Amino acid sequence: DASQGYACVAEYNGGLQVVDVTIPTAPVFIGSQATASNARDVTMSGLTAYVAAGTAGLEIYAVYIHKDPEFLGSLDTIGVTYGIVLKDDRAYLADYVLGVQEIDLSNVATPRLVNTIDTQGSSRALGLFGPYVMVADYASGLQAVKMRTPTSPVVIDHQKGNRVLNTIVDGDRAYFAADHRGFKPGELFLPYSMSFNFLFEDHFENDVWRAEDFAVQGPHLFVVD
Repeated sequence: DASQGYACVAEYNGGLQVVDVTIPTAPVFIGSQATASNARDVTMSGLTAYVAAGTAGLEIYAVYIHKDPEFLGSLDTIGVTYGIVLKDDRAYLADYVLGVQEIDLSNVATPRLVNTIDTQGSSRALGLFGPYVMVADYASGLQAVKMRTPTSPVVIDHQKGNRVLNTIVDGDRAYFAADHRGFKPGELFLPYSMSFNFLFEDHFENDVWRAEDFAVQGPHLFVVD
């Protein structure tokens, strides 16, 4: 993720890496910080980085211009944290078999678990669509979860997929990468329904093509295969 000219990279066993990208054609490495477990995902708010740190849960770091990131706080979610998104003073974590965790970030030194939901599958990545968290839930497909309800979070809708690894919400359309099956785009009309059609499918042998990550930019789809 990037903010204010700085990009943070979750480099798995390389921890959190910070790069100056104010000149996109000449990125400059600034510093790094080892995470307690494998850094699987990162997002930024200003110059604060929030890391999905695998078995260590959530880790929070201050990003500086001329030195290594500084640890601010953490929360061990018990599960294996694969993905993270931010909305207002909340972080939403894809915590694998433990589903989605909602974290209060009002004090970054002591983040606090406030809600959780079992999505039935293994949550690996998240996207945001209004009040809904879209969950790439692996064998349980794409889930739509309304987290901040007066009582408790609830699954509003779901769309079956073939081992869904990742999801991105772009406007009123969600995309998800289904292992060995390519991508599905779909119009979102929550809380009423989700309808999906394959954008394109795998035309190779099933053990050849595995879409791990992707990004949408205008009419283009970029794939990490």
